[in-house]
Amino acid sequence: MKKHSLIIASLAVTLAACKPNISPKAPTSGSADFSRFMVVGDSYAAGFSDGSLYKSAQEHSLAVMLADQFKLVAPNSTFKQPLVPGESGLPHPKNVLAMVTDCLGITSLMPAPDTKWDTTGNHDNITAQEPFNNMATPGMRIGDFYTTDYITILNALKPGELPYAARFYHDYHYSPLQQMLYTRDNIKPTFFVFWLGFYDVFLYAQSGGTGSPNPPGGAPALTDITPADTFAARYDAIVGNMVANGAKGVLINIPDILDMPYFTTVPVKDDQGNYFLMNDKTSVRKMTDDDMLLLEMPIDSLKCYGYGTSTPIPDRWSLSSTGGAQSEIGYIRSAITQYNIAIAKTAAKYGLALVDINSYLKTMETGVIFNGVTYTPQFVQGGTFSLDGLHFTQRGYALIANQVINSINKQYSSTLSQVDVNKYPGIYFP
Repeated sequence: MKKHSLIIASLAVTLAACKPNISPKAPTSGSADFSRFMVVGDSYAAGFSDGSLYKSAQEHSLAVMLADQFKLVAPNSTFKQPLVPGESGLPHPKNVLAMVTDCLGITSLMPAPDTKWDTTGNHDNITAQEPFNNMATPGMRIGDFYTTDYITILNALKPGELPYAARFYHDYHYSPLQQMLYTRDNIKPTFFVFWLGFYDVFLYAQSGGTGSPNPPGGAPALTDITPADTFAARYDAIVGNMVANGAKGVLINIPDILDMPYFTTVPVKDDQGNYFLMNDKTSVRKMTDDDMLLLEMPIDSLKCYGYGTSTPIPDRWSLSSTGGAQSEIGYIRSAITQYNIAIAKTAAKYGLALVDINSYLKTMETGVIFNGVTYTPQFVQGGTFSLDGLHFTQRGYALIANQVINSINKQYSSTLSQVDVNKYPGIYFP
């Protein structure tokens, strides 16, 4: 017994000596300074989800997730957003899962606009609370950045939809560039996140390619693709303004929007395997697997009113692959590729971190795992995309936040902590 006791005691000492140190490494800022943080972007950086902007989504936005991690190395930092007042959504009711009866009388669980929409306070001006660290604005394009009277123009384009920018722009007549510079000069950021460019190509795709892929004069209309040379020049100049006072930052590139559920969920053929008929500009033809239908297309029209059979699907609801690189789908993918080249060049020019979110989201096609939970791009069930098929759930934004943190740590030798993805909400089921 005494010999066995000595062996056990010796083994215990050996194991104790070999025990790994599992204490988490304290976060550090490396060569970056996170004490004053600013965000420039569109709906993704604003926290847009489920087809709208609502308070809890803003409170769990990508920007806030990053600000929380920055605060661990810069405890005196603050981060203020121009929050909407409630959970209903701006500018539209957010999507929720609800029991919906279709034209065939079949009731099933599917996304639908929230019937509890409340607009109280949505259109209040809250500039008295400025400055705000997050000036991300849904719908913002690089192509719009130099447009003065930006709010007035948005009102004219979509009457009755007072834009989110009207809540917090310091001057109603500002261009987005003027608002950015105003915010920069008030906050004096030491670090920034910049995520713009999605809408420069998405609005063309959302229109079914009915805009122009090559607008003249570098001045894109609402549903046009912003020309690549215009995008590159403006992107570089805007970022140049952000680094002018010595701020460091991170740029996020543009995902392949055609991989998102908004473009991949609605099938191009019926339950019997027959391809739908579509209007392809001036001709009518059968769809192919390379064509796409938009998620917002009225599904009842397919089920009950002859869309795709007796009535070709209008061009407004489809994207054509006819013409390869010179097709609607080809123009979209070409623009994204050229935009991302410009973004990478700008990051290298100014020594900024770069997040290749385009490549990361493609890895989701086979699923990514965080602490035992698998995330995919599948609509509703995948956990990554919200009920609009374009923007992320709060868990999806947390996955993106970790990619941003990885890039920051690599560029600036910091050791910022990862975000706990699974603690955030996903899609709510009734």
